[in-house]
Amino acid sequence: MIDLIISTISSIIQAVPPFVLAVLILFIFAVRLRVLPIGGAYPVEVEPSFSVQFILKVLHHAIGPMFATAIPQMAAWTLAMRGNTSQVMEEDYIRFAQARGLKDSVIANKYIKNNAMLPLVASLAISIGYMLGGHTLVESIFNYPGIGFYFGKAIAVRDFGLLTGLFSLIVIGVIVATFIAEIVYALIDPRVKLK
Repeated sequence: MIDLIISTISSIIQAVPPFVLAVLILFIFAVRLRVLPIGGAYPVEVEPSFSVQFILKVLHHAIGPMFATAIPQMAAWTLAMRGNTSQVMEEDYIRFAQARGLKDSVIANKYIKNNAMLPLVASLAISIGYMLGGHTLVESIFNYPGIGFYFGKAIAVRDFGLLTGLFSLIVIGVIVATFIAEIVYALIDPRVKLK
């Protein structure tokens, strides 16, 4: 029953475009409930600085765009993890572990979890680059000056220097994420040695 509920919710969330989710988040949490700001990177009355107050205000303003971008990705990862888990559960070593009389919790934690996570760790770097690139429409809806927002501005005025800088940031982010994913992959998979 839990599998059916989670799969259905994940499928629906993944099918919703991020900009539609951004409009829903903005309407529900900013207009109706008034727990999120309507737009901007920080309040106009706050002076930019490295103070804790300013950092908290910036994070508060980033919650809406982050959730609008990350929620569909998390739904996709949930569906991918479900598919990988069902595929791993059909393997012979799982049947052998069950035949040995191991508990289901031991089989799930020791054999299924790590092997089902391996393909997701490999695709993590691509997803990080996708999210780092930002969504131009999402950031425009929230009026949030992120990478996607500036991509839209740079394309509109043909600012090739800014475009080059933004692409460089995304490439560096993907390289760092790939490096971290390789380290995590080596820690999860005992067949890979970390040297």
